Amino acid sequence: MANHRLDPALLLIWAQAARSGNLHLAAEKLFLTQPAISHRLKQLQERVGEPLYHRGQRGIVPTPMGVALWRLGERLESTLAEAESLCEGSAQLLHGTLHIAASQSNAEILLPQVLGQFHREHPAIHLQVSAVNSRQARQLREGFDLIFVEDGLAPPTGEFWLQETLLETEIVLLLPPDHPWAAEDVPLPLTDLTDVDLVWREAGSGVRDAVLQATRGAGLHLPLHYEMSGLAAVREAVRAGLGLGFSSRFAQGRNDGLIARDLEPAIIQRFSLLYRRDANPATQAFLGVLRQILAAGRASEVRQW
Repeated sequence: MANHRLDPALLLIWAQAARSGNLHLAAEKLFLTQPAISHRLKQLQERVGEPLYHRGQRGIVPTPMGVALWRLGERLESTLAEAESLCEGSAQLLHGTLHIAASQSNAEILLPQVLGQFHREHPAIHLQVSAVNSRQARQLREGFDLIFVEDGLAPPTGEFWLQETLLETEIVLLLPPDHPWAAEDVPLPLTDLTDVDLVWREAGSGVRDAVLQATRGAGLHLPLHYEMSGLAAVREAVRAGLGLGFSSRFAQGRNDGLIARDLEPAIIQRFSLLYRRDANPATQAFLGVLRQILAAGRASEVRQW
């Protein structure tokens, strides 16, 4: 049987269609007719063996396979742009799209400064940041170039990833200012939390996993009364008096109006980054900016797996 190789042009067409979210708009940008676009995408779907997208109210919605091929198509676009730059013999700016998955603490606290500096140095690179929890970030890693998580877990065995521990901090307890514990300034024993209402992040959160691991390791079983999706929701629940919550000390400046108490024993939180061994030039440039910003007083430990 003949080996039918995938036509790279199909990936490029699909990348434009997925990015546009609309076949008519994609056809205009590619200077093709909509029937021509539909025909080429049908060829790609037949080659893959499953749908690339579903039709929604506002256009097309990529399937998980569609998302994976979309990312590959954009990498192909980036590679072609770099090849054209080399062929022209000019010092053009880096082009392409950088796909970043980040836990909410990373996305809210660590990344904004890095993204701002990176954009100033590389304005031609398009940045796409998806804020998810740490577990989701690892599960969806194949669709991204950089994965920021709040754990120290190893990458999956047999895959070609590098992992870098960016910094270590501690998890603190958040209290409303009128809480009886708010006036104290000594670390609070974890055993004191067994009979209080607690507001937890959703399953998969790095903060939640770190607290549960530490308390269960100490033989404690804290109640799971309330679960909130995202840091902001936890803060608002604590402000409203629903219960006490947990947060990274790294986020302390954003806990406006709330009191942060240290815990005893301390619960360590690690901010880590995963990226591919064969990282593209845009990823390498981003890593350079990130390390430059973290270099002041923060040692980075690189671990190869």
